[in-house]
Amino acid sequence: MAGKQAKTLSTDHIDDLLFFAERSRHPQRNRLIVLLSVKAGLRAAEIAKLTWEMVLGPSGEVGSTIELQDKIAKKGSGRSIPLHADLREALAAAMQLGVSQGPVIRSQQGGAMTPLSIVVWFHRAFKVLDLKGCSSHSGRRTFITRAARLDLKCRDQPEAVSALGMKLPVGRVYGGGKVVKLFVPNIRRELYDKILEAAGPLADGEPAAEIQNAPEQGSEKTQTKSKTDAATAEVRCISPVTSGLPRSWEEIAVGHMVLAHESPDDGWWEAVVIQRDQEILTLRYRDASKLPKFIRHINTVALVNPGPA
Repeated sequence: MAGKQAKTLSTDHIDDLLFFAERSRHPQRNRLIVLLSVKAGLRAAEIAKLTWEMVLGPSGEVGSTIELQDKIAKKGSGRSIPLHADLREALAAAMQLGVSQGPVIRSQQGGAMTPLSIVVWFHRAFKVLDLKGCSSHSGRRTFITRAARLDLKCRDQPEAVSALGMKLPVGRVYGGGKVVKLFVPNIRRELYDKILEAAGPLADGEPAAEIQNAPEQGSEKTQTKSKTDAATAEVRCISPVTSGLPRSWEEIAVGHMVLAHESPDDGWWEAVVIQRDQEILTLRYRDASKLPKFIRHINTVALVNPGPA
């Protein structure tokens, strides 16, 4: 790898890496190694030297961020890293083993792993998976690349934001093995507004939340809404109307066609409802009936314009 940048990982590559880790001799530890790399962007040395005090909150439970200290970060560049849900879950599971002090990643003898051991573990994993050009730095490059695509900006948050973040509803995971689907629940508007208010102004000086009931903005919003409504009223469906298209999410039933999101790379695809259990839909892709059926929450599918009533 001398003189070359490590290649980034696709979603399938990450799934394969996790699959490999979960079937290794130390599945829980190795899964943590992978997640710390791809979901937190940690380097091999940072993974090896990470301690529980950097991931636990004041109450002794897994916090909402990793407080990476200067002493283990490259060039002393300590930072706060928001904890991804999968990583937080893995850390909580590790705590249930009764270890919450010292190194997070431990060797077979119980002490901290060395940075070289982390590098070697990734090298062996990528060799088994036949992923060429990848190294222990691939997870970090993947993490940074995805953040750049989303135009994310990291900044330190007040403790009040972290406290409010703990009140966010917990999502669910459907499925198992290498194929799982995530459900992200709705956030109450009141809680959302409190988080924005606690976060304070953005870097460019704009307020984090819109000012509610501002008289000077009210008339502008009303005029904009009127123009939008007028423009919407002129829109008509010009494509052929397809049968089996529900007009609302409440109307979705067996046999209806909806749009399901596969991944950021693959986008949205037509899917047919084959079962509905309250707000959980069992679907199959309309144009790929041989693929396994899958599950989505009703709030995560999109509707196709059914045309004029």
